Amino acid sequence: MPVPQKIHARLTGLAAAAAATALVVAGPVPTGTASAPAAGADGPTARATSGPPPGHPITELVGQFPLPKLQETEAHLSLSKWGYRFQAGMADNQVTITEVGRRLRFADAAARRWAHLPKTCQRRPAAVGIAASCRIPKNFSNSRMFLEVWPRLGDDTVDGSTLSAKYRMWVLVDEGDDTIHLGAGADFANGAFDDDTVTGGRGNDWIRVGTGSNVVDGGPGRDRLMGGDDRDLIRGGPGVDRLGGHGGYDVLWGEGADDIVVGGPGNDIGYREGNDRFREVESVR
Repeated sequence: MPVPQKIHARLTGLAAAAAATALVVAGPVPTGTASAPAAGADGPTARATSGPPPGHPITELVGQFPLPKLQETEAHLSLSKWGYRFQAGMADNQVTITEVGRRLRFADAAARRWAHLPKTCQRRPAAVGIAASCRIPKNFSNSRMFLEVWPRLGDDTVDGSTLSAKYRMWVLVDEGDDTIHLGAGADFANGAFDDDTVTGGRGNDWIRVGTGSNVVDGGPGRDRLMGGDDRDLIRGGPGVDRLGGHGGYDVLWGEGADDIVVGGPGNDIGYREGNDRFREVESVR
């Protein structure tokens, strides 16, 4: 039975990204496989496993468990052992997560109804869409907390840019031209398909994107940034970063420190600042 084109392309991209990891010297970089940071580490560390280690949520949705069946304008908020998990239907979701006192406020300007809220959360009025205010459970009062966001299909926007380092955003988007703004924690974002824009915060972020022409800015911190199969623009920002262009004709800036930059297949352009190290970058300027 022939493999559907989209699945075939995804499997091919995952295999190529795993191979690209070996090109980076003197330290780890993110890969396109379902790997995750080492347990207990603030920043991402390369692993050769097919899933996250203990201590971190999943990094890909590949049918591990059933998802809630949501209408297009519904949203679902739950509480797991990692922290809060926001899921949405197939609208062009506009998700914002902010700290209000000792609580978290979740808002989605595109949704119209909460399909589920945990007991720790209460509905709140919103000028547009829906909102909820959630207390911080006692088991997270003195520890960091993951905030998983799965908006799924649509041209989605996820903004956690004002969050403090206590919270680690863990964003898994799907098809659509998505925009993600991470916070001050050691965050993770998986861009998946289409033309995505991902901006890191002050933490040691791990960002990877998939097919499409993507724009990635790691921001401050020691970031791990991986491009996808097409033309990507990747900036490391301040801090010692590791950049991987993967496939396509990529433009790569380490910026601000002694970075490691790997182009991968395609005619890539790299911009040198300081003692940046380049591998498989056809043109270094």
